[in-house]
Amino acid sequence: MSDLLEIPPKQKRQPRPAPTVVVGLPALHLVAGQADRHEAPSQVVVVEPIAVREDLASAMTGIPPETLRAHRKTRTGPPYRKDGATVLYLTRELREWAEALPKVLTA
Repeated sequence: MSDLLEIPPKQKRQPRPAPTVVVGLPALHLVAGQADRHEAPSQVVVVEPIAVREDLASAMTGIPPETLRAHRKTRTGPPYRKDGATVLYLTRELREWAEALPKVLTA
């Protein structure tokens, strides 16, 4: 049997690392430390959610959650939906509402 050529066992390929999925606006997650700034861009997949809860809507718009609640009561804020007790804002509608706010010019 020593005359036979020994074939080394097949090396297993290392699996590719799964891409990092970042939900929401990339800048928010970088500030919050939820995504590494030094990751290769090809390894980061940014997924913008269709709808966000009040806390992320507040972070996206810069409007405090209390003010968003007051806007809901007076019906002066961005359109929202409810899923049970959870308030949801569509990101598209949040953006449209914020863009429609009057511009304030300063000297």
